[in-house]
Amino acid sequence: MKYRMVTAVLVALVQVSENFPALYHQGWWRLLREGDSCGKW
Repeated sequence: MKYRMVTAVLVALVQVSENFPALYHQGWWRLLREGDSCGKW
């Protein structure tokens, strides 16, 4: 049973890591630019 959970987590991590760079660059730079222009938290 534990192996099934570990496998599911690993698969999820691989999918996230494949999509992460695009999400990171799009979202993070937009947040930085808009955040700096709007004022900091």
